[in-house]
Amino acid sequence: MARTISSAAVPCERRRGHASLRWPVFLTFLVLVSAIGAVSPLVDAETLARPAYATLAFSAKYLVFAPACDLYDILTLLSLRQHFAMIGVSFLIYVLWRGVRRRRRGCTTCTRELRAVAVKFAALLAVYALGLLVSRPMAQLVLHDRDLVAIDFHSHTNASWDGRHSFTAEENRKWHRSAGFDVAYISDHKSVAGAREAARHNPVHAGDEMVLLQALEARDADEHVLALNIDTTSDIDPKGQWHDPHLTHELANELRAPMLILSVPGNVRKLPFLQKERNAPIYAVELSDGSPKGIDQVQKAKRDILHLADSLNLAVVAGSDNHGWGRTAIAWSVLRIPGWQRMTVVEIDSAIQRTIRTYGRHAGVVIARRTPDPGTSPLLLAASPFTIGWNLLHTLSWAERVSWIVWGWVVWGAAAYALRRRQKFGLDRGAASV
Repeated sequence: MARTISSAAVPCERRRGHASLRWPVFLTFLVLVSAIGAVSPLVDAETLARPAYATLAFSAKYLVFAPACDLYDILTLLSLRQHFAMIGVSFLIYVLWRGVRRRRRGCTTCTRELRAVAVKFAALLAVYALGLLVSRPMAQLVLHDRDLVAIDFHSHTNASWDGRHSFTAEENRKWHRSAGFDVAYISDHKSVAGAREAARHNPVHAGDEMVLLQALEARDADEHVLALNIDTTSDIDPKGQWHDPHLTHELANELRAPMLILSVPGNVRKLPFLQKERNAPIYAVELSDGSPKGIDQVQKAKRDILHLADSLNLAVVAGSDNHGWGRTAIAWSVLRIPGWQRMTVVEIDSAIQRTIRTYGRHAGVVIARRTPDPGTSPLLLAASPFTIGWNLLHTLSWAERVSWIVWGWVVWGAAAYALRRRQKFGLDRGAASV
């Protein structure tokens, strides 16, 4: 006679007979309720006002996979502190939920609970890895004024020691085109190899194709600086020859006078003192840097950055600091340059620098993706999982909301079907063993 297993022998057997409807219903409720008073996903990084001349556009592929694309976008917008807060608070909530569940059911062990936590942590790491490595559709900035040009003052290629191996100059161009940039500066670390390679494929006129221009990133007196207006015809390869502590002096003495932009992270309060000692002055400062460390510093020191820009008449700009990881632009520098589409590559480069030199603090604006800023508040930082989740839902377009609702019900339907199949298979196996 075949063995039969009594229900008492498996005290931890799940008694759930169907996939709960509460999850897709709750998701639908949240998506619809958050549409009340929904806000633009774009803001002026300085005033936090909605820019009337810019919108965020989504391709059909982005909208089809909106839940995944939106989630990865919001993860890219987080500072280093917010990442730690999200992970820490989320795991605390998960552990507490498992504890309550264990006490209620009384049918699990510490080993099983630790295994569940380990699996969730591994899944979280996999989510981050996919966001960094996998290509996906990008949200694109659209400017509604032909005289406005979207610029990235800080990007990299595989010529930088920390650049992604596959992130060539042309991959850099594709990334910026997908994000809605018109012009980007390749500012590799002490190397112009990537920028020179990009120059070979630049268009005749700036309006014909995405333009990549040459710059350089290095350190000077412990500060990160971006150097524009460096000599593209020089035979000197700066890699290994321009030493960080003396960068600005060598640039000013050996080449034509560069335009320097202060990058972050760094100590912005030291700049007024360093400015007096430089041969090459600072003309702009980043109000947005796409690295998690850069986002972190801007959140902490935004007032200092703006005070510095006001006191020294510096333009505020944005840099993606993209090294080939991820598919989200967090901010765009926007300058008004009439007729820029008909300019040559050399002319657009000169026009950008001339605009910054001439107008200084009022040279342009930084348009950024909206995201909760905890500033220096520990309470707001601890609330990151909730504020970030609400910000995500509150900034969705209606097309994205439809995609979220459809995917919620599709996933529930697939789970319900799989559960029914498993139950049927279990019943068939039980009948066969009798």
